Amino acid sequence: MKSAMSHSPAGTLNTGSDQTEAPVDRGILRSIRSAIMQRLSQTERLLIILKYVENMSAEEIALTLDLTVQQVGTMHQNVLSKLAGDGPARLV
Repeated sequence: MKSAMSHSPAGTLNTGSDQTEAPVDRGILRSIRSAIMQRLSQTERLLIILKYVENMSAEEIALTLDLTVQQVGTMHQNVLSKLAGDGPARLV
């Protein structure tokens, strides 16, 4: 895994390219974490951690998990669909 991590203070969300952080309700963060833990397999959780916490590319994730880049992309899309469930309100 990459050793350099981009940490955000608790209760903030990195909003993207400008690296600004927006406050996030801690209840929403708990709901998201709970949904991830309940709905995803260990490998799927690891993929999410590698992508969104460690900021690894699909190629790096593929090497780490011994998968092809295509498998990583497919798994990522499946994870997003699984977490969406019946829509964003389902996570909250």
